[in-house]
Amino acid sequence: MGRKPDSVEFRQKIIEVHERENVSIRKLGQGFAVGKSLIQTLLQQPRETGDINPQSQGGTPPSKLQEQPLLTLTEIIEQNHNATLEE
Repeated sequence: MGRKPDSVEFRQKIIEVHERENVSIRKLGQGFAVGKSLIQTLLQQPRETGDINPQSQGGTPPSKLQEQPLLTLTEIIEQNHNATLEE
């Protein structure tokens, strides 16, 4: 399970400290108890997108089954819940 996105305030604070104190990415990560790669991403994101809000996370890919075949399959499974794979 992944971690939840960091708040915008937390992200802004990291960016402000980096700009104000010119602290290295490694020391910023240690100071805020986050990884170096997160700091790099937080500093790069505003340049690329103009935004510091968390990006959407992957989520579950959509089902490859269309709605009707999925309903049919669900009905078959419910009717034969004790069936084996061979059946």
